[in-house]
Amino acid sequence: RALSVRTESRAEAPFPEMLSCRLLRSSQSLLGRKVYQKGSFLRQRYMSTAGKNIRNIGIIAHVDAGKTTTTERMLFYAGKIRNPGDVDTGTTVTDFLEEERKRGITIQSACTAFDWKNHQINLIDTPGHVDFTVEVERAVRVLDGAVAIVDAVSGVQAQTETVWRQADRHNVPRILFINKMDRDDGSVERSVESLKHRLPGKTPLIIQVADVKDGSLERVVDIRTMQVLEWQGEKGQTLVSTPLSEYAKASDILRQNAANARTSLLEMLAEVDDEFCELFLGVEDGNGIMLEDIDSALQRATQSMLGVPVLCGASLRNRGVQPLLDAICRYLPSPLDRPPKLLQTPYSTSSPTPDTHKEEAKSKPTKRKKKTKNSGGSLSEGSYAQAFKVTHDPHRGPLVFTRVYSGSLRVGGTVACVSPSEQKVVGMERIQKILQLHGDELTEIKELKAGDIAAIVGLKAVRTGYTLALEENKKKTKHDIPCWLPHDDFMPPVFYASIEADSGSDQRALDTALEQLMLEDPSLSVEEDKETGQTLLKGMGELHLEVVFNRLIKDFKVGARLGKMRVAYRETILQGTTYSKQLEHIIKGATSSAMVKLSILPVEGPITDPKHIIPIDINSDAWDKLELSLGEKMATTHVEEAIRSIRDAFSYGPSLGYPVIGVKVDIQDLEITPSSNPSTTGACTFQCAIDGLKQLPGQILEPIVKVSVRVPNEFMGAVLSEITSLRRGQVAEVSQLDKAGAAVCIIHAEIPLAEMVGYATALRASTQGNGTFEMSFLLYRHVGPDLQKKLIEDPYSV
Repeated sequence: RALSVRTESRAEAPFPEMLSCRLLRSSQSLLGRKVYQKGSFLRQRYMSTAGKNIRNIGIIAHVDAGKTTTTERMLFYAGKIRNPGDVDTGTTVTDFLEEERKRGITIQSACTAFDWKNHQINLIDTPGHVDFTVEVERAVRVLDGAVAIVDAVSGVQAQTETVWRQADRHNVPRILFINKMDRDDGSVERSVESLKHRLPGKTPLIIQVADVKDGSLERVVDIRTMQVLEWQGEKGQTLVSTPLSEYAKASDILRQNAANARTSLLEMLAEVDDEFCELFLGVEDGNGIMLEDIDSALQRATQSMLGVPVLCGASLRNRGVQPLLDAICRYLPSPLDRPPKLLQTPYSTSSPTPDTHKEEAKSKPTKRKKKTKNSGGSLSEGSYAQAFKVTHDPHRGPLVFTRVYSGSLRVGGTVACVSPSEQKVVGMERIQKILQLHGDELTEIKELKAGDIAAIVGLKAVRTGYTLALEENKKKTKHDIPCWLPHDDFMPPVFYASIEADSGSDQRALDTALEQLMLEDPSLSVEEDKETGQTLLKGMGELHLEVVFNRLIKDFKVGARLGKMRVAYRETILQGTTYSKQLEHIIKGATSSAMVKLSILPVEGPITDPKHIIPIDINSDAWDKLELSLGEKMATTHVEEAIRSIRDAFSYGPSLGYPVIGVKVDIQDLEITPSSNPSTTGACTFQCAIDGLKQLPGQILEPIVKVSVRVPNEFMGAVLSEITSLRRGQVAEVSQLDKAGAAVCIIHAEIPLAEMVGYATALRASTQGNGTFEMSFLLYRHVGPDLQKKLIEDPYSV
């Protein structure tokens, strides 16, 4: 648990005030010792007042919901570009990669910045395809708010749920924009109902009523002001507002719908905001409530994440984007409005993200503190930033996409690059250039202030998630300890394929290119198959690996071949055991011995977390005995070595060599002589874990995905038959949807991921190109005995 120290804002303090992470030399300061051990909060409330007009937002949605199209309209109406680009023709600002323009989808997150009504909006356009979820994850971490876009016809879809939960996990307030309202079967009400059904927990606050006629979104009514909004001009540049009471074209149905929607909005605001509730109960009807009161309540509800303002439009038809920009400035928080970031230290006992690291927290012995050696780097209070993405520019070298949380970073300044995983400073580097981002266009600027997002040139040691700390006082002391901003690990890869160079001369180029791609994409990994010696390229899906391979061929000019797509299975155990091991080493003439006793047990229930971490703990009696024998410092070192060795042993299962999950380990006993080396403890524990696993009957686990297939009714029988008979799927539900007068069904099923390889092509063939599907990870499930036998006999046959 981190020590929270909150101070009142003072006008004379333009920079963050925070607890120093410098080791206090005075042993008399109890508060100093607590701060040194517990970490500190990085306050953002002492930025310049200009930070109040900054909005760091992201566009998140399912694939093909209209994220990039909406972004293009925002840039056009803000005057950033002369004409809005088109996804189909490959002329958009944020989709600038060749693969993006060829496929018509967003593959990597892209940044841009523009001004709107005295506000600076830093925008990140994110991918919507499940294979590129990691791009969304690392963008969401640095956002202050988000716009979630939903297709008015399809409503909430699989990837909508994924990105919505990512925003929930990082406490990012958001606005909901219901797009494609120009389609006959588009519906705000149906989209909101799908949100309530599939993503409960936040109250939708509808603030617009759409008037759609003959497949065209003619106008919307802003029910806050009861004004009719119409767009004029070839590209909707002119927004005309007319009071509903004076608007002659308004039908009686539209007037009644607007009146009902306003009443509903005020009632829901009263439910989620206590201050507005008192005001609401004090008037006879909603007409006595001022616009400022409604907007203030909407802002509080949004930033407290109790409510979500809902707007509608048709971005492709140039409808609804200007009011969306107004809502972003009006309701989403500035960097000043966000809660403080927690600075971690090697002595922090709290997990920065308890929701995603509960199991990892359990794995740490409760009676010891995690310690690491002092890195020797100098990290003083002042300016902190986080690198959330790294790309490679052929002319400039690494571009580090950075969000500044406190103070400022200037060209020529030196920053300490702190790795959260290594918990140390990995280098001190000079900022050569700072570049303002606009898709693939980069403009040099001299300084970044708190709340800004930009790219930095010159930081060769930085990786995704690193913290950048500027030492403003330029003093270095050996007592400084590293501090970093929280950062989580990404999901492990689920697909892999072998990759080989065409010739010996291509091998070095292939290795260099893969190293560069892994630097840019933390969800990509390369391993060597221990049995065959093949190089395995691992990623998040078929499309992910296909895009990577195409980049190798076209961007890096490497001659290579990609093997068949395969699925990353997992292994587990069916019963538990207790196993002990004793080991002696002679190191420099001295005997180093260790004895370890492990309890290995299966975890009950399904494994639904793809980032499952094995909980490891040490018996309290074993810890007390070890601490008494060696002292706290040495006992901690040996236990950490034992835990690391257990994780290493479980990373390669005995059946097929896949990671072992679904188990828990308890160190029952650990006997070490005072002269023993930690390496002996690690080797003994590693061998004990390996031997213990080999004694137990193994079970292979396969990933199961939740699949939704949308097809015309005439193809339903063929699709159902293929799912159940050819792809080992289990159909959960079949629902009907009236899509513009055509009968369409949605098939919800659970299918092994291995059976989804090539399904996109098969579905197009069986439905004459009219079928679509979406999928998301559900859980790991035991494979049947026949399949397990087949996998063990020939792993490459499946």
